[in-house]
Amino acid sequence: MNRVIIFDWDGTLVDARPRSLGVFQQVLSRQGIHADAQVASLLFEGTVASALDRFGITGRAARVSLDDYCASYLASSATQVQFFAGVRHSLRYWRRHGVRLAIVTSKMVELVRADDPDDELLSMVDVVVGDGMCAPKPSADGVSLALEKVGGSAQSSVMLGDSACDVTAARAAGCLVVGAAYGFFAEELKAVRPDRVADSPHLAFRHVSSLLGLSV
Repeated sequence: MNRVIIFDWDGTLVDARPRSLGVFQQVLSRQGIHADAQVASLLFEGTVASALDRFGITGRAARVSLDDYCASYLASSATQVQFFAGVRHSLRYWRRHGVRLAIVTSKMVELVRADDPDDELLSMVDVVVGDGMCAPKPSADGVSLALEKVGGSAQSSVMLGDSACDVTAARAAGCLVVGAAYGFFAEELKAVRPDRVADSPHLAFRHVSSLLGLSV
């Protein structure tokens, strides 16, 4: 079986918070809801649809707002998205060593691609499993689907993510998991005790490589 690394996207490989929050606040305002960035950050606790539901936007209004979010996100500038330090190097290293790479995210795939319009990271990734393709994390479905698509097994795989949902999904699928404490949810992440905790992308690179039996 192939060795596999499964990544979350936001808060793990990239920081797209300014873009995501700005667009979400615009969508809420068009529904008559004015939320500051802290309140709007509920967006990062699940899918866009689940975030809209928390604000009481349901039914037809939710469908309209979801379409609005997607269109507004695609129209916004990708320059608001930053890659975490060293992730290009890490992905290139793992690819050179024959590791298959997958992303499992609560974000829609088209929006993930909009975060990396030049394919700097995504050109090295074998598969992206996004919102709408299966049950969202903390379900293991996305992790299991990614493993199936790349021909990997949980026993030869490691997940890297920044939230408790990532840890829960990885464990339910039978994978080891490294917590990206440099991401958005450091305290809740540490509370669920991932197999390793990384306070920086460089330390994440070392932990993931070690768990896969790669010397760095």
